Parts: sequence; structure tokens; C-alpha cells
Amino acid sequence: MMKRMLLLILTLTLGTLFASRIEERAKQCDPPQAKRIEFSRKVNDITLDDPYHWMIDKDRNNPEALQYIRDENDYAECLTRDLEGDIENLFGEMRGRMRETDMAMPVRIDSFYYYSRTVAGEQYPKFCRKKETLLAPEEIYLDVNKMAKGHEFYEIGFIEYSPDHRYVAYSVDTTGFESYTLYVRNMETGEMLGDTIPYVNDCAWATDNKTLFYIRDLEEDRESPSVLYRHTLGADPSEDKLIYREEDCSFGLWVSLSKNQKWLVMGSSSNDTAVSWFIPADSPDAEFTLIRPREEGIEYYVEMSDSLLYIMTNLGDPDYRMVTASFDDPDDWHPLYVPEEGVTLNTFDHFRDFMAFQVQSNALEHLKILDLRTGDMKDIGFPQEAYTIWANWNPEYDTSRFRLTYSSPTMPSTLYEYDFEQDKLIFLKRYDIPEGFHADDYVTRRIFAPSPDSVMIPVTLLCRKENEGRNMPLYLYAYGSYGDNSEAYFSSNIYSLVDRGFTFAIAHIRGGSEWGEWWHEQGRVLTKKNTFSDFITCAEYLIEQGYTNPDRLVIEGASAGGLLMGVVANWRPDLFKLVIADVPAVNEVDIMLDPTIPGVLYHYSEWGDPNIPEQFAYMFSWDPYYNLKEQSYPHILALAGYEDTRVPYWEPARWVARLRETKSDDNVLLFKTEMSGHSGASGRYDYLREIAYTYAIILDLLDIPVVSR
Repeated sequence: MMKRMLLLILTLTLGTLFASRIEERAKQCDPPQAKRIEFSRKVNDITLDDPYHWMIDKDRNNPEALQYIRDENDYAECLTRDLEGDIENLFGEMRGRMRETDMAMPVRIDSFYYYSRTVAGEQYPKFCRKKETLLAPEEIYLDVNKMAKGHEFYEIGFIEYSPDHRYVAYSVDTTGFESYTLYVRNMETGEMLGDTIPYVNDCAWATDNKTLFYIRDLEEDRESPSVLYRHTLGADPSEDKLIYREEDCSFGLWVSLSKNQKWLVMGSSSNDTAVSWFIPADSPDAEFTLIRPREEGIEYYVEMSDSLLYIMTNLGDPDYRMVTASFDDPDDWHPLYVPEEGVTLNTFDHFRDFMAFQVQSNALEHLKILDLRTGDMKDIGFPQEAYTIWANWNPEYDTSRFRLTYSSPTMPSTLYEYDFEQDKLIFLKRYDIPEGFHADDYVTRRIFAPSPDSVMIPVTLLCRKENEGRNMPLYLYAYGSYGDNSEAYFSSNIYSLVDRGFTFAIAHIRGGSEWGEWWHEQGRVLTKKNTFSDFITCAEYLIEQGYTNPDRLVIEGASAGGLLMGVVANWRPDLFKLVIADVPAVNEVDIMLDPTIPGVLYHYSEWGDPNIPEQFAYMFSWDPYYNLKEQSYPHILALAGYEDTRVPYWEPARWVARLRETKSDDNVLLFKTEMSGHSGASGRYDYLREIAYTYAIILDLLDIPVVSR
């Protein structure tokens, strides 16, 4: 406690004595100047002028584009050269909050306990199991550290066990490009089978233990998102049976084995429409049965018991409801659970005797348990002002326990099991912080910022208790797209800022689903500007209420949240000291205009269809790249991944190049590209170093020294 207080006092006093080393270095380092090649085109009577169009490099083999990002990386290294000690100190501090050697709670499936564990000094987990009892000898069936040797990037995608527990099918990406290869290993002998199939993103076993259904991206035809194949172990993959090809490029496929292992389910979904088919899991040659024909805007997702289909759908309720159907007439639906007004059904988990629903009201999730035998419903609430819960892996069908995790900004992830028979939560494990954290030193609050159109926008706050309500440096994060909530969960890393006086804030802006589907509807396509204005409203409110001021306000968003950063930097550059745009989708106009980019049609329902003039004009009016202007901008840190398939590196690269020639200030513009993918480094220590790099820049540009512990 005394050590942390001393750190905070030194931080706040010394911060007035030291100037930014990055700004000093900027006087000595020359930023890259990308070449201009005039290029323009007219779309729907709007002229698009793009002098950096030449950087678009879908094959990633443009040497001039690659040289430009190398030049930018060299410039970033020049600016941050004096921060190496800070980065190491922050890395060590964050590593100290990591329980480096740890084991996940085992999950029982039939006669085996499955779990993963980590070892201090190793980047990746080991996947293990024990038979019958936790006292049995350990079997390590996947040691990712050994598998990753020789690779700078190594990521496991899915892991699926054969029903007889003899084989494990898993996928691997070695580039960050999110292009996964399927492998099969005999867990009893350790032998690798010859069944290796590229471009696979999902799979499921039939109960004959030799048939795999898998979803494959067609690399040779990337305009078709995915297809379903059937494979028999030992057979030549080139002879695999094509089961279904998704012709609509706005949809993608998935496949799964039902929890009771009696049915195989195939699903196809876009951003706002979903359908499902099924076959008996012991009859892999059977024809799939469609549950209900596809209808635009209607989604449904299915699980099965021995006698009924359990279906979650938005048909008849935009915030979803549960219905049942028989296998003989799967399109005849009967209500099972209809949420109360103001309650959104987010997810469900189905077991033999009960169902667990994660529902949301007042921008917070809670749990409902339905007794399938009696029809009784029970509510399970949680005490804090801001938190999140999520279902863990619950593979067993015939069980009375449901495993879930509870987390809040001041509560490390805590694993519980809800015992259905005893009607109580049972504590299993808390992922405690080894050093440097005491929950009682901090406070989490939920406040509401009033928007100009009278909408109350939730904002989650985390700070040290002694800093509550004070004018302090503030780090504001948001996402606000695709109906994804910005969850208020525990992150041990953010305490490296909080312990130096920062308030950490999450703006739960429109475009997510914190207030149900209408919250998403009010932040997409022709209402997308609400997302951006909500964020500005939250920033203004935090300043007005005395939490911070523009000289101490840092904002950050990633991916679609990075797009948000680009827009608000254009609209209100005076509000922010530093903008962090992480893998930012800052040029949706050009991306949406190119249907050859894999999956781009999926995003039309979020950003707009460029073939519809009204939607295209609206998108163009906020697109960060085409709305850069000659004005003063805040300090900007842009981060990209060279192998990123979701936000191609040339989006932020072109944005930075155009920003360099447009902005009228001398503030720092720093652009760094990692040779990885959308989510950054795959190894846990490498990932920590990336965060330490960002935090070191934040602290330096706000003149807050990193005081070694």
C-alpha cells in the first residue's frame, strides 16, 4: 500500500518537472513523406480523390508500400528510442500481476478431465487431460510452446475432441492472417494423422469417431465465404464430399455437435440473419434438414434435447425469445420464454433439466435459470455497479451445474458454478493477482452522460479511491459497433495507468447492445453518426463534471473502435490530448466499394451499402480518410498489423500519410506496424510488451514519468 502511494505521489509531482521525450525527439527525427500519385473516381456523383490509392496491396507484395511502413516503423523507433527503460519497467510491472504458472479449472467430459495450464517463462499454454480422477497421471496432448518453435506467430483456433476421446482435431494459424490449417492428433499415442486441411475455420465430429464436418474458406475463390465438407479420417481431403456452399457472400457458415451428442447442426449467418440445419450425429451421410427458411432480418439459433428443438430467435421480439419445436415439424414454434419489457436475451445454455439464460437490463447482464421440469424461473443478480458475466465451457448435457465467470474492473475474473439442485452459486476459483493489487484501494462507478437527443449513455469508471471525482488524467475507451457490448471486466494491465493517477473510463455508446437491439439500431447505417456523437458527449460530460480536462484526456479504440477514433479526431480535435487508433478501420468507403475483399458484403448492414446512393453519401460524410482537413489534431498513435485481414494495413497507412500532409499542427503522429494480425502478438509476453509500449507513450506525452518500483 505504501509503495503504491509513493508511486502515485512521485508521479503527480514529478510530472510537472519533465517534458515529453517523444516531443523532444520529434525535433530531431524526420517523418516519412509518402509519394503522391493522383487518383480519383466518381461514385454516385461523389468524387473520391485518393493520392495514396497506390498503397492498396491486397496480395501484400507491393515493395513500395512495404517500404513505406518500414520507414514509418523507423520513424516510430526514432521517436521512442528514449523510452526503452520505461517500456521494460512497465512490462515488468504488468508481468508481476500475471500468475505465470497457473492451471485452469478442469472440465469433466465423460471419464476425462480437460484443462490447460501455463508455466512461467513460456509464451503459450499446454493443453492437458487426466482420466477418471485428478490424481491420475497427466497427459499433455498439445504443448503449444513446442509446436510454436520456429514461428514468430502461432495461434490455436478451435479444439474439438472425438466423442470417444481418442482424437483431437485442432486448427493453427502461423501468420496472423487468420488462415487456419486443420490437424488431427491421436491423443492416446501422440501420433499426428495425415489429415491436414488448409483454410478451415470450424469443425465438428460425427459420433462414429471417424467423420469430420468442417467449414472451409475457398482461397481460390475468396468471394465465397465458406463451404461445408465431410471428411473421413485417412481419406484424401481432395475427395471430401461437398455438403453445402454458401452462395450469398454476406453469410458465413458454422458447424457443431449438440451437447447431448445426438445431432449435428450447421448454421449460416450474416450480420442480421441466421438459419440452421441438422442431421442425426450417428448418420453422417444423411441429408441436412432445414429448420426454417431464411428470412431477411430474422435470426435463430438452436440446441436439442432428446425430443425437442430449443430455439433462440428475434422473430416476434427484436430482443429475442426462446421457443420450442418438434423434430417432425421444426418450423412450428411454441413460446418457452419471452423476456419482460426492457430485458434482452443475449445467450442461452441448455442442459437435460434446466436452461441458463444470460439476459440484460439497465445495461447490465444477469442470469436466469429455467427449470424445464416445472417451468419455474429463478433470477440470479450481482452486486456491483458495473461488471460482466459470461458462460464458461459447459460441455456436459446431463449435469446439475452451470459454470460461469464474474468479473468487474475491480474484481479479477472469478469462476463459479451454479448448482441447479441446490439453487446456489458455488465459488470455484479467483484468478488473483500475485502482487501490486488490493481491490479495496479502488472504486468502480457507473454514471450516465445525457446526449443532445435526451439519451442517457452509460459510462463505467475505475480509479483509486482517493482520486474519485478529482480532475485527473483520464483514459477513455469505446467500441460501439456490430451490436457488441463494451464489457466492464477486470484487466490487470490498466492498473499501470490507474496507479499513476488515471481514471479509466468505458463509454457504452450506441452501436453496441447495452440497452438491447434498439441501441444497436441507433448506431448503424443511417444512424451511425450517433456512435460518434455519443462518444464526444461522454468526453464532454467527463470534462464538465471535473473528472479530467482536454490536456489530460487520452482516448483509444480498436478496429471499428479505431474508426471511431478517426471520426472524433476530425470532429472535435480540441477535446483530446492523445488519440490511440489500434488497427483502425479508417476508410470504410473504399473497403465497402470492393466486394472482392473476403466477407465485405457482411458489413453492408453495419456501415451501409455503397450501391444505395443515400447510404453511400451518408458513409462518405463521416469516413475518417475522406474527411481529413487542414486543422490542428491531437497527438496520434496509430497501430497496425501487416497480416491483418480484418483491417488491412493500408487503411491506417494511407490515413497516416494523408494526415501528415493535411494537419496544421506540430503534434506527434506515430505509426507502428507489427508483422502480425488483427489481435497483435500471439505469445502472452510479447503481447504484454505491446501494451507496455503503448502505455509508455501515453505517460511520456502526458509528462507523467514511469517511476521504477
